[in-house]
Amino acid sequence: MPRASASASAAAKKAAETSVKSQAQTINDLRNSEDTLYIQNNTSFRITIVEGIGAGKTLDMRLEPKNTDGSIKMLPKEALNLGGVQRLWISGRVNISNDPNIQDKILLLMGGHLKYAESASQDFLANTLTPAETDKALIQRTCLMTGQPVFQTQADIDAGVPPLAEHVKDKAYLFPATQELDAEGKPYWSFPKVSIG
Repeated sequence: MPRASASASAAAKKAAETSVKSQAQTINDLRNSEDTLYIQNNTSFRITIVEGIGAGKTLDMRLEPKNTDGSIKMLPKEALNLGGVQRLWISGRVNISNDPNIQDKILLLMGGHLKYAESASQDFLANTLTPAETDKALIQRTCLMTGQPVFQTQADIDAGVPPLAEHVKDKAYLFPATQELDAEGKPYWSFPKVSIG
């Protein structure tokens, strides 16, 4: 009898831990967690985050639309300090979680087995979104001069416009755009600073 009671107690404790983990957590809870963090896109649009996280590191992450491959990614703990990530989380555009069960969802998405719940909403989005509307989406970048977060349209990024804060946009001549290739062979713009004088 005592052995059955002990196993029931262990099962109840595990269920309680699981329910606590699935409850909403604060940023401090996530910072103090020993578990891997995940970020999940809740929108029907791609979210791009490019922001310095300190020590010469940059967070450069693209989250694909919800319920598609690439809509959930691992998140470094340093990213919890970024204002852009915090705003996305507070607004509900993304979920940040340390739930290990999210790995199963990632595998399902990679296999293409998880689709939108309603195909009607997917058809509606496909028929109403035009490239011009998606080009208006703002993407957070880091100002090359001040280090402050700035927002650019995808069209500006594709055109090689340097990310500069409003009060220093007149200094764009100091950052000529140079197109380079990343490790996957995809082109991107770099902005080496020119020294004058």
